[in-house]
Amino acid sequence: MSLPFVFIFALIGSTAYSQILYQYTTSVTGTPGTVATNATGSNLSRVNGLTASVCTNGFPSTSLSAAGSWASTVPAVQFTISPNPAFQLNLTQLSASVWKSAASGFFRLSYSLDGTTWALATSSLQYSNGSGTCASNPVATVWNFTDFTATSTVYFRIYFYGSVTTQIQYVKNVTVNGTVVPLVLSGCTDATACNYCALCTIDNGTCTYPGCTDITYCNYDALAGCDDGSCSNMLGCTNAAACNFNPAAACDNGSCIVPGNACNDGNGATVSDIIQLNCSCAGVISPFNGLALEEVIISPAALAVINPQVDAQQVIPNPASARTWRAYVCFNQPNWELQGWQGGNGASEWYTNTTTKFFQAQIGGGEVATDVNAAFYPFFPELQYDSWFTINADNNSFGMNLIPAPSPTGNCWNLWENIAGNNFSSNCEPIFGLGLVNATSYPNTTGMPDAANRVLFAQLTTDGIISSNFNFQIRRMNLDGSVYAPTTLITLPNVFLDGTPGAAPDACAIVFLPVEMLSFQAFPQDEHVVLNWVTATEVNSDYFEVEKSNDLIHWEYVFDQKAAGNSFNTIYYANLDMNPWEGTSYYRIKSVDFDGQFEYAPPIVVEFYRDDEFMVFPNPSKGDRFVIGGKLESLESLNIRGIDGRIAHSFTFNNLSGFQKDVYGLNLPAGTYMVEFMTHRGIASIEKLIVQR
Repeated sequence: MSLPFVFIFALIGSTAYSQILYQYTTSVTGTPGTVATNATGSNLSRVNGLTASVCTNGFPSTSLSAAGSWASTVPAVQFTISPNPAFQLNLTQLSASVWKSAASGFFRLSYSLDGTTWALATSSLQYSNGSGTCASNPVATVWNFTDFTATSTVYFRIYFYGSVTTQIQYVKNVTVNGTVVPLVLSGCTDATACNYCALCTIDNGTCTYPGCTDITYCNYDALAGCDDGSCSNMLGCTNAAACNFNPAAACDNGSCIVPGNACNDGNGATVSDIIQLNCSCAGVISPFNGLALEEVIISPAALAVINPQVDAQQVIPNPASARTWRAYVCFNQPNWELQGWQGGNGASEWYTNTTTKFFQAQIGGGEVATDVNAAFYPFFPELQYDSWFTINADNNSFGMNLIPAPSPTGNCWNLWENIAGNNFSSNCEPIFGLGLVNATSYPNTTGMPDAANRVLFAQLTTDGIISSNFNFQIRRMNLDGSVYAPTTLITLPNVFLDGTPGAAPDACAIVFLPVEMLSFQAFPQDEHVVLNWVTATEVNSDYFEVEKSNDLIHWEYVFDQKAAGNSFNTIYYANLDMNPWEGTSYYRIKSVDFDGQFEYAPPIVVEFYRDDEFMVFPNPSKGDRFVIGGKLESLESLNIRGIDGRIAHSFTFNNLSGFQKDVYGLNLPAGTYMVEFMTHRGIASIEKLIVQR
């Protein structure tokens, strides 16, 4: 039979066979027996006025009523069976030995889950008349159940139903069969909740918590499940991080003063006055010290490409008169970062103009310096003089974000890069404006000043006169490259850059190199690297010193060469690095005057590899990618093996060329790996790779 109620609990670990849950076999008073654990039974009893019979064995009863079909009022034999908390009864069968004194009438079995409301458990049964005695002629009777489950006490009653007014009933050997299984109860499992369920093992997300349940108070909590006595109308600052936090306040009145909030320290010389971590109000002296322009001499090889006959829209009118300028923000304090700048969308216009055109490299160029790969310089020398914006990077060494991103269908970035003109303006994006922000993760010092207290923000190549207007944002940093707390920002609107010869933009002067260098080149040849450079003019020039580096930070002496002293003629220099490094190297020239003053020309890059020798960098790596270096045309495949010798990744290559190739999508865990490089002759070389997460 099916019970007239719904259980919301799930069963686990149910026993596969039926057990005897309750058994009564003794005489009149009866003694219950419980075979299964986690269930209890009770003695048989008489209810509804049922009286004892003269029978001496079993559990007799007399005075059965002949009317009524439910056990709620009919005299009957009753017993109960109960599961322990968090367990469920699965009942399958009830059996007993019964006898009645009359030939007509029926026995019925009813049940109840609360002792009050009863239901018929199964069909009524009729037996033979009462020949003999109740002790000598009982009938074995079985009631079978289907889907009979209960998680609380079950009451059973056996009673007579028929037309006979006086009946004798005899009950003996009552047995209940079934199983007792543990429940997996779902409910609120958080002991701090109002509706915590101690027996539940699965949280169903119904937990409710104490709070103010009185809607007339300011801190009324509509989600509270029970009242905790916290109702109050006291106003104040409820932010525990605030300087004026009031723990007694029940509702916030908007008065909180937290570090980073704007304030006024009363000092007219400071800017960006904010509440400090110690809750004092303090500003800073602006570290901004103006802008600087520095000339970069264009090599003859690049000038040959910057030619008006190539593309009339992407070249400058008079390449022979072209100059490349690098623009810097000057600081008078080292612990600041150029975070970015913006124009339009309510801010002042950001523009960069020239009286002619800006040069844009047709191959490998980009809107920002991070689009430029220095490895292409030997093949496309004009790429070194592409016009771009940046934050302290002159190649693809770290990330920057353009706002909005360049669109293939055309926006400010696209128009400036692909149709070089004399006017770059943020006003062509009137809704969102334009911006450039540092996209590095912190701590990081890439946007902080160099040893000369400068941050590079643009390279512009033109034969005209430059004028620009910027809206910079700078941020206070710790010297290790982490962000200073509380965050301190200074906005520098309408910073004008005047590129007129002889002008001094703000506090920093335009810098011309004492040696006008037309070109500086380096290329591998056999077992050496050839370096040559050409000067157009030299003034008070003593000697040149060539240095090399593999990280643009640490430099080593290679050789020095006597300079011409004073010259206004083109002079060609050449020399060899007899012991070049494998992989990517950077070379720079230090021009030293007779009075000891010196300046560096921008570094150039060289890829040098011996046949069938390869390398990976950066090393150590973060494990997501690395770059292969070497003469790639001979490389056919590579394997990345862990220290256990198992292959973590394998790659096959076809028709490679050049000297570098990026390998992506590695996702290697931290550890040590061996990278095997294979050519048609087998394993050519093996490099150890360290992955640090």
